[in-house]
Amino acid sequence: ASDAGSDVIMVMSGASGYGEVLSDVQAASIGAADLRLANTIGYRANDLLMIGSNGECLISQVSAAKTPCAGQIGAATATTLCGPLLPLAGAYFTSTGTHTSLAALNASDPAFTFTLGNPTNGNPPEFTLLGVGANSTLFRHDLLLTNGAPPASEPVSEGVRVLRAVYGIDTNADGILDAWQSPGAVGWDGATLMNGSALSNQRLGQIVAVRVGLVLRSALIEKEVQPGVPVAPANLTLFGDLPAANQITVDLNAAGENRNQRHRVIELTVPLRNILMQS
Repeated sequence: ASDAGSDVIMVMSGASGYGEVLSDVQAASIGAADLRLANTIGYRANDLLMIGSNGECLISQVSAAKTPCAGQIGAATATTLCGPLLPLAGAYFTSTGTHTSLAALNASDPAFTFTLGNPTNGNPPEFTLLGVGANSTLFRHDLLLTNGAPPASEPVSEGVRVLRAVYGIDTNADGILDAWQSPGAVGWDGATLMNGSALSNQRLGQIVAVRVGLVLRSALIEKEVQPGVPVAPANLTLFGDLPAANQITVDLNAAGENRNQRHRVIELTVPLRNILMQS
């Protein structure tokens, strides 16, 4: 949760604009600073990439010294080959991450990789946290610090009182949303979903949508509708059409609230259809 008590949403996205497909890593071919594919078409110098297996994954970076393939900017005239060796180096390269390493991924079969974007050509991936902070302000925090700023959260919008989210889950592996799950429930909390366990992988695969609810508040303080009757109700309900266990009541009589300011509930559902995440 954020300092203001809201949920915190992590947004991760990236696109190379060139490949967008999984590439199988040749068995036992991951070295200390390179790996081998069938070919390296679609991979350019400084590209960020995800190297993964059926369990953990690791962010890495293509070396700036990689020779351009045919058709890529900087490729030599008459270049036709794009060999299997993919060298790794750069600011985002590491041989050992928090939960896995190149050596551990080398022992995995199968292993795969795909590109996420390129920080040197204006197309970096996005790893962002969103949450409500002080003064009813929605903040974002760039985990990759791609804007060159110091590690501080940036204000996005004012007048956001509450942000909450629930997961839409597929309970029978048919790809269809069957139920809603609160993210604070046992087994669905952030620590469980991010610990790399078999249960974590199973639960992440079950989440097919995220429903986000916001309570917004205007800056204008208005007159009462009539003496003793403010313009805003005593409380608002998020996810009111879901089962009672998933509904959230927002008390507008709580400290810091002003019922003479108008409030509005906004909800949206984001389907998660990333085939790479389901591979």
